[in-house]
Amino acid sequence: MKFPSLKSLAEGAANTIKHYPFEVLFALAGTIAATTEVELRHLNRVHEGWCIRIMMTANLGLLLSLISNWSS
Repeated sequence: MKFPSLKSLAEGAANTIKHYPFEVLFALAGTIAATTEVELRHLNRVHEGWCIRIMMTANLGLLLSLISNWSS
């Protein structure tokens, strides 16, 4: 089994970002918000509602942008 080179991985990532920029942005925002939520809970901080709101907004945005790309 041949592993892909770093160049081909970078080209694939660039093509994905070029074709689906909003989807990548929503996924990144949701991932950062989820990671922040986990870290804040680990530190026993007061429950931060903004992390949950960003995750829900990113999820909805990702879903709607994927549907709009799929239907066109």
